[in-house]
Amino acid sequence: MKTVYLLRHAETGNAQSGQNDAERTLTQAGRTACATLHTYLKEQTYKPDLVLVSPALRTLETFELAVGELGKSHQIDKSLYMTTGQALFEKIQGLAATLDSVMIIGHNPAMHQLALTLLDTTKMDILKKYPPATLCVIQYEVTEWKNICKNSGILANLFTP
Repeated sequence: MKTVYLLRHAETGNAQSGQNDAERTLTQAGRTACATLHTYLKEQTYKPDLVLVSPALRTLETFELAVGELGKSHQIDKSLYMTTGQALFEKIQGLAATLDSVMIIGHNPAMHQLALTLLDTTKMDILKKYPPATLCVIQYEVTEWKNICKNSGILANLFTP
């Protein structure tokens, strides 16, 4: 069994004058959502083998506040910023078979696109939107990531604080 945790960063403010998009930080509401997420992840005993995090400040903050020590290992991955759902799908298919679970902390629209790409098409109606701080947990009954197929994932959980 392989498990994919898709976490969109928590709520951010608008870019300030002269600030680039990657420098945007979480709002107080975003930080509160992260605290709720952290508690929820602990209650569910979610401990991803690998957490891939976009280098944007808002995703790094989301990782630190919501996931932190719950991830067994993490990597900051520049390719997660300004990417597509298809590129994320290909990244997942290229993961080492020794990993049983991966969490991706990234941005919309790629996170929403990826969730729709991975999930069984009968679940599309519940994912009309992908709000900030949404966690989608998708499982596959395969032994290698390269065997994951589009639209065949099992929705194990969907949580938005």
